[in-house]
Amino acid sequence: MAETENIICKDTLDGLGSDTYSNYLAHALCLAGTCTLLYNGEERELQTGDLMIVRKGKLVERIRPADDFRVKVIYVTAGFIELSTPLSNYGMKGQLALFLNPIMKLNDE
Repeated sequence: MAETENIICKDTLDGLGSDTYSNYLAHALCLAGTCTLLYNGEERELQTGDLMIVRKGKLVERIRPADDFRVKVIYVTAGFIELSTPLSNYGMKGQLALFLNPIMKLNDE
């Protein structure tokens, strides 16, 4: 059995929603451009400066990046996150918010 990497960094959303990263939480920061996708059956758009956190990759379908889309994705195992942030209490409210809409608009602050 192959050893699982706890953290994987990528420059593409390829593989999100597939079995490749099924045991990971995806954190995607849009560096430029836009990307549309279906998330839980609803169309969403990731824009420059947005952060998307996806707990269940299978909810993501039809990823369509624009030609100028650039992204940095960090895949992290759930177990590693729990070990790394034992005092974090994001809880059910945060998980529900991410389930409803995984894309967050970031500002300079």
